[in-house]
Amino acid sequence: MKSGRAAIRYAKALLEFSTENQKQQEVVEEMQNIGSVMESNPELQEVLNSPVLPGSKKRKIMDEVFPKGSILTPHRKEMMHQRIQNPPKSF
Repeated sequence: MKSGRAAIRYAKALLEFSTENQKQQEVVEEMQNIGSVMESNPELQEVLNSPVLPGSKKRKIMDEVFPKGSILTPHRKEMMHQRIQNPPKSF
């Protein structure tokens, strides 16, 4: 349940960013592309959600899956890196 609330906070922040910068369509397309990659790769989801794997390794994996100039803008890539480095705490 905690991760659900965290996801809502990240989604609200992304919505606010895209609205303020008039980049709603760009963000929608990026999120759809990311969703497609994640849906077609259950192993990637498992690795990124693993509490055992350190954030630094998850970042490296993300950089390999989404290299510079790929479907992610640098800003969204950094948001994903922050999310990986600072996962929601479960109680």
